[in-house]
Amino acid sequence: MVTLVGALQGCSSSSNGAASQSEADGSTGAGTISVLVVIPDYGPGVTARIDAPGAGAAVSIDLPGGGQQTAIADANGAVTFSGIDWSKGSASLLGYLKGQAPYGVADVNPSNFASIPNGPHQGKADVVLYLFPTSNVGPVAVTATWQNKAAAADYVVASATTAFGLAGTATATGSFTVASGLAYTLVTHEFSVEKSADPRDLATTDVRWASYPEPAPTGATQALTVDLASGGTTLTPTTTHTHGVIPGGATGLLGKALLFVDVSTAESFNYAAIGGQVARTISADGSSYDTVNEHVAVDGATPVTVYQLYKSASLPSASVVVKGAPQDNATIDNFLTPINVTTTSVSLSQPVDTSSADPTTVTRLSIFDSSGNTLLVVDAPPGLTALHFPTLSGDVKTIVASSQQAYLYSLADMDAATFTYLRTGASRAFAVTP
Repeated sequence: MVTLVGALQGCSSSSNGAASQSEADGSTGAGTISVLVVIPDYGPGVTARIDAPGAGAAVSIDLPGGGQQTAIADANGAVTFSGIDWSKGSASLLGYLKGQAPYGVADVNPSNFASIPNGPHQGKADVVLYLFPTSNVGPVAVTATWQNKAAAADYVVASATTAFGLAGTATATGSFTVASGLAYTLVTHEFSVEKSADPRDLATTDVRWASYPEPAPTGATQALTVDLASGGTTLTPTTTHTHGVIPGGATGLLGKALLFVDVSTAESFNYAAIGGQVARTISADGSSYDTVNEHVAVDGATPVTVYQLYKSASLPSASVVVKGAPQDNATIDNFLTPINVTTTSVSLSQPVDTSSADPTTVTRLSIFDSSGNTLLVVDAPPGLTALHFPTLSGDVKTIVASSQQAYLYSLADMDAATFTYLRTGASRAFAVTP
C-alpha cells in the first residue's frame, strides 16, 4: 500500500529508556539499548493491524565507534544490548527472521530514540524493528470474466473491498487477490477516455458503476463471471473537486508528475478502488492541477482518499492520505518534496546522502525485487544528512543481491491506529550494491 502486542515482559530497560539516557549524561561503557521485534500482519480485510512478537529473530547492532553485537529475540520479541559507549556516537541495528523482509534502524542514540514513531509500541523499547511481509498479496487469486461490456466503455476498472490490487483492463478479463475466508464486494467502473490536447489533462465519460456482493472464497483461486450490463447493483457516484499544488512548481522535482485522486478502502490498506479522478486539468503555469472526482459508497467499505503526484516508477513522487471520502473543493498543498537522488547506484557500505531530506521527516530506504516485493527496509531519525546502513549478514546480503531498485522516502504524520505515514515523498529509483 494492525492491535498491539502485550506489554513487554523480561526487558531489562525501563519503558522510558532511562538506562540508555544515563549514557547521554556522561558515563561511558555502561549504556544499554532495548529492542522490540514485531511481525506486522497486513492481511486484507483488517482495519486494525495485529502485531506478533518476532521471537527468534536475529538482531545485530553496529556499535558507536566500531564493533558489532548479535542477539536472538526472546519469546516476547525483546532484546537488550549492554556495554554501549554512547559518547562515541550512534548505533545502527538490523533484524532478520527467515520469511520476513529484514528491517533496520540507522543512526540512533538516546537523544533521538523517540523521534521515529512506533505507533502502538511507542515507549515499549528504545527501538522497535518491524519485520514486514515480503509481499502485500492476499492468498486468493481471483480471475473475473466480463460479459456484456458496454460498447461505449474503453475500460473496466474493478477491485474488491478487501483486495490487494485491482484490474484496470480493456480486455475480457481482470485479476486481483482477496482475503481468504472473508466475504467481499466487487466494484466495477466502466468508462471511456477522451483525447486531450495536453497529455497531462484527463477527460473521461462514465458508463456505469456497479457492485457485486461475493461470498467468502474457500480455495486458492476463484473464477467469477460478471455481467456488466444487467448484473449487480448500479451505483450512483458522488462528485467532488480537488485543487492540488505541486511543491516547487513546474520546475521542481515533481514538475513532471500527474495528480491522481484514488478513493480506496481501509479494509484493503489502500489497494482497492471505489473512486478516483474522472477529469484533470493542469494550470497554465504548470504548478497545480484541478480534478473532478467520483466515488461510490459500498457497504462494509471504509473510504480512504489517496492524493498522489506520480509520473513513473523511475521518477520522484509524493502522496497524501486522508481518512474518509474526498471533500468537495479541497485544496491539497502539503505534499512533501522528495529527497533528490542524483546518482543511479548507491553502495550500502558507504553513507547514503540524505542532505536534501526535509529535516522534520523520518527517512526510509526500501529495496525491492523485480516483482515489487520488499526485500529490506531501513529507517533513520529526522535531521540526518547521511544514513549509515547497518552491516549486512550473509543471509541478508544474499537477499539484497536480488534487488531490482531502491527508493529513499521522506515520511511524515504517522497514523498510530494503522501505523501508516499519511504523507510520503519518494525519490527517483536507483540501484544498490551491498
